[in-house]
Amino acid sequence: MDSSARIALSTALLAIPPTYFVTEHAEELRRRGEPYSFAVVPLAARVDPGTVTTPVLPALTIPRSYRTRSALAKFAMPLQARTLTRLRPDLIHQHHGTWSSGARSAARALDVPLVTTLHGTDVVHALRSDPRGLQRVHRKQVQQAFRDSDLLLAVSEHQRRLALRAGAPADRLHVHYQGIDTEYFSPDTSGIAEDRPRRLLYVGGLIPRKRVDLAIDASIRAHGTLEHELLIVGDGPERSALEAKAEDHPHIRFLGAQSRAGVRELMRSSDLLLLLSHSEGAGLVILEAQACGMAAVVTGGDGKAEMVEDGVTGRVITGDSPTPDDAARAILEWTPQDTETRRQISRTARSFVVEKRSVRRGASELDGHYCSLLSR
Repeated sequence: MDSSARIALSTALLAIPPTYFVTEHAEELRRRGEPYSFAVVPLAARVDPGTVTTPVLPALTIPRSYRTRSALAKFAMPLQARTLTRLRPDLIHQHHGTWSSGARSAARALDVPLVTTLHGTDVVHALRSDPRGLQRVHRKQVQQAFRDSDLLLAVSEHQRRLALRAGAPADRLHVHYQGIDTEYFSPDTSGIAEDRPRRLLYVGGLIPRKRVDLAIDASIRAHGTLEHELLIVGDGPERSALEAKAEDHPHIRFLGAQSRAGVRELMRSSDLLLLLSHSEGAGLVILEAQACGMAAVVTGGDGKAEMVEDGVTGRVITGDSPTPDDAARAILEWTPQDTETRRQISRTARSFVVEKRSVRRGASELDGHYCSLLSR
């Protein structure tokens, strides 16, 4: 490319914090001085001041709460298309196949390349055999994204396989791991503390598909052998029921939602991340934890398994119906007592993310895709 290329990033809802994946690679490419200028055009947004440097131009700008704007976002795709068209980008990069008609319309009107990243729920909608109501809309949107995108990026090999089953064209579908910032997510420079109990950590929503109840049961079983804390970070509709389940076990504490910096500090002072959810497209929190020096225990069968080097940086629990005993055994295996083993796990976990799942690596791959499309 001879001059700076204008790239518009589009998505449905943009809430920063806690979700940085839409802007993370753009921020990295700008830091490196690559010849791109970026702008983000979500349907609706809530972005805390100072969190990102990329300009954010939401389609909906009405003076209402983010919750209200989020509810109205599905009607704002024509506004999004107009905003994107006014920007006249050289390439549009849409995140999620659902709610993608604004990006697709603008790319068609401007005759510019369209990239769509598939994150997981969009592919699930495309696979529905008997969708109803809004599910039909979602499936149609994703199928149209398959048809109209010059390049489709799946966030894991698992998602790529599902997308192929859903009808995505194999010649335009590639895996692009969503890297994380390994300079921000890094271990405590003072090293592993000797005077604290072993600490397990869960970070995420308190919703049924996350199976936090399974993490609690596993921790209770493991506690008889290994004294430890289980810290649960996040909020959601299951919080009251989960707190009731754990009320007789004081080693389990609920911390509620935390800032990004707060999560990082907890990761730096914890030993093991637990993520036993039913399904994840990838699971960036697993990478963030390992970059901070934690081991990880996750359930398999989805994109999470690609975020851990099984048997090296943690354990992937296989099988369709993991039990608390399965998870408890993994906890005991990956929460060693001796300090030197803990240090070795910490070094290995961080090296895996830095070398294979960092935002630097992901940005380099994305740069290659952008250059290829823009040179056509």
